[in-house]
Amino acid sequence: MRLVGYLKWPVCSVFSIKMTKKVLKEVHQDTSQDLLDSIEKMTWTGSLKPPHLQIPAFINEEYCYDEVEFIEVELRDKALADRVARLLQKTIPYPLVVGFIFGKEFCFQIAEKQIHKQHKDERKVNQDKFYFSEWMDREKLSEQQKNYLTNLSLDKVGGAHLKDYFDKLTHHIHDENRQDQLALLALEKKAVAIKNEYNRERNAARKAQLHSQARKLGEEIKTLKLRLSNN
Repeated sequence: MRLVGYLKWPVCSVFSIKMTKKVLKEVHQDTSQDLLDSIEKMTWTGSLKPPHLQIPAFINEEYCYDEVEFIEVELRDKALADRVARLLQKTIPYPLVVGFIFGKEFCFQIAEKQIHKQHKDERKVNQDKFYFSEWMDREKLSEQQKNYLTNLSLDKVGGAHLKDYFDKLTHHIHDENRQDQLALLALEKKAVAIKNEYNRERNAARKAQLHSQARKLGEEIKTLKLRLSNN
């Protein structure tokens, strides 16, 4: 299944058109060959327009949401997903959702764009609203991940106009509660590692360092748990 399938866009807005990496190089000539080589394949798989949803576009001085694009990217190097996403978001002037694939894993990336104040035909990526979902394994999806993917579907997201839909989709892709859960798991894992190292350590100075790190981690864990309990 194409990744755009998780969004449950209307059939008339979904297709499969191969994209060449040459396009990226033509628009951004300073793009490194290593970055381009990290891309195995790019496919334009969807273009969502107001008639497909029977809701209006949204265009004003700051934003232009007259269609939303979906591009699927197969990577050779997962570590370069962020750089590839930034390149694509700069290159494609429309609101864009990127679906990344690396082996059996996949994730989504989304970013807000504003009309450039000096060059009205250009778009500026809002770096404060540049988000990735977590990476997921197609064959090992947890129940939480299955629910997360279900909530990306068009009928779950909704929207009064195309920007409203995109903003809500952004909120779903960047699930802050889920991000906090993942961060909590990582911190708790780190806390266990520090505790184990502390118990093995014989050097007093190093034990003091580890104790300090453990206290700091404890505070971060406490803050995250409190935030999660309030959501």
